[in-house]
Amino acid sequence: MLITLPNLLTAEQCETILKEIEPLEWKAGQADDKEYTAAIKHNQELNTKDPVAAKHLLTINQAIVTNKELSARTFPLQMLAPRFNRYDVGQTYKKHTDAAYMGTPPVRTDMSITVFLSDPDSYEGGELEMEYSSGECRSIKGQAGTLICYPTDVTHCVAPVTKGSRIAAITWIRSAIQDFHKRGILSTVRDCTLRERASNGMETKQYVDLMGVQQNLLRMWAG
Repeated sequence: MLITLPNLLTAEQCETILKEIEPLEWKAGQADDKEYTAAIKHNQELNTKDPVAAKHLLTINQAIVTNKELSARTFPLQMLAPRFNRYDVGQTYKKHTDAAYMGTPPVRTDMSITVFLSDPDSYEGGELEMEYSSGECRSIKGQAGTLICYPTDVTHCVAPVTKGSRIAAITWIRSAIQDFHKRGILSTVRDCTLRERASNGMETKQYVDLMGVQQNLLRMWAG
């Protein structure tokens, strides 16, 4: 299940963030496994404790956690603190699957989030490419301010940047519903419930039954 939220941030917010963080000291992205970093991960990151970076990460964090549509589809229990990453010409993140646990103390990662900050016309390459276990492949280059959320077990990469710079914010969610198939079912039931409510109100048997199914599935599957 791929969730796309255009305009999580406004174009003006993205411009302000980029203007203030681009001049900061970016360092090579790291992973616990140094050999892995050397072979697979070629990007840059900002220190999340830098005052300027921290200010804008807080803005992004608030935009994510207060978005009702995202919450309704991801059933979040915890979210890791966002971080900035950057890909300049020649940089890439080769095919990989994100770690199952991140942070201190460790948090299980069920959903991965990218918030695009750079205007897609300002750089070439840098697509987020995903390969689902079903064989489906997606290539995404989001508009500035767009949030993309996808299951963390999906194999993905960031294609090499061939012109300009690609800057984004990333984070991960621990969901109350660990299985992405079940999250998809709950999202479908929710959509049906909202359509029934919009068409016929909240007192029809269909609406009451759909609400019951939605809540009982959530109660059964949440953990």
